Amino acid sequence: LLTIINDILDFSKIEAGKLAIENIDFDLRELLQDALRPVTLQGEEKGLQVRCQVADDVPRMLGGDPVRIRQVLINLLSNAVKFTEAGEVAVKVGRGDGQELRFSVRDTGIGIAAAAQRHIFDAFSQEDTSITRKFGGTGLGLSICSRLIALMGGRIWVDSTPGQGSTFHFTLPCRTAATADTTVPASAAATPQEEATISGARVLLVEDNPINQRLAQALLQKRGYAVSLAENGADAVDMVGAGHFDVILMDMQMPVLDGLEATRRIRNQEQAAGHTRVPIIAMTANAMIGDRERCLDAGMDDYLSKPIKAQEFYERIEGMLNKKTVGQVQDA
Repeated sequence: LLTIINDILDFSKIEAGKLAIENIDFDLRELLQDALRPVTLQGEEKGLQVRCQVADDVPRMLGGDPVRIRQVLINLLSNAVKFTEAGEVAVKVGRGDGQELRFSVRDTGIGIAAAAQRHIFDAFSQEDTSITRKFGGTGLGLSICSRLIALMGGRIWVDSTPGQGSTFHFTLPCRTAATADTTVPASAAATPQEEATISGARVLLVEDNPINQRLAQALLQKRGYAVSLAENGADAVDMVGAGHFDVILMDMQMPVLDGLEATRRIRNQEQAAGHTRVPIIAMTANAMIGDRERCLDAGMDDYLSKPIKAQEFYERIEGMLNKKTVGQVQDA
């Protein structure tokens, strides 16, 4: 239901000319990982292989609207998994003509008839009513993708053969980031003191509420941070064990595993592996007496009350990042 509502809201904003496209720096490979993470899990449940390939000459740091690019990729990848029963789903990124990037999302699914391909990007369009009955959806996803890509200065098209699969291609202008060299991550070109303040710091947002997720992600991406999302504490523990983050924003109350226990497990995990301590900031809507002490006792480093206030939000995160990099310099 939330997906349907979001689709309708986005479509309405686009039609009214009220959807603004941002131009901020972002890490393309981080964005691809974020887009692929939920889709890979869906694919694995169906026995599908989900792959990603980025050409060597594609810059890591780019300028554009990472929220909308991610939205397009997740929509195309989710459709690919939805309509594929066996085989694979693959995303590929390379240089296009001139100063543009070309993205391709390919699947080995049911394919699309030639007649339907002509209307595939129209609003409320699906190949036939049996598709809606079997797979669900609003018929708005591809229309929204098409309009978003056009707003970002690109184009989208599809190649498909019924029974063999589909490949959705789209292009976007290749604008290299203002804060980084075109072929290396921002952190590799910066001094340790600068690293925390430039865009590209890796933030793990642990939050189960969809509205809070969208708000926090929008604020973080506006600042240029690379955001990964975990919807419960257990996923957060797994993601910290498998990757690297500069700061973690941890909701207190979540299903599966709450923020306090997730923090304890992360701290035990870091200690056992000899890893550097990652700053964890608690976020809670129920600011009760003793909450701050419980957070600190569990191993958290700071505490934020909801609703989120943008200035305080940024100050706490940047304070943690600066403390972290100063500590790294002293340790060296």
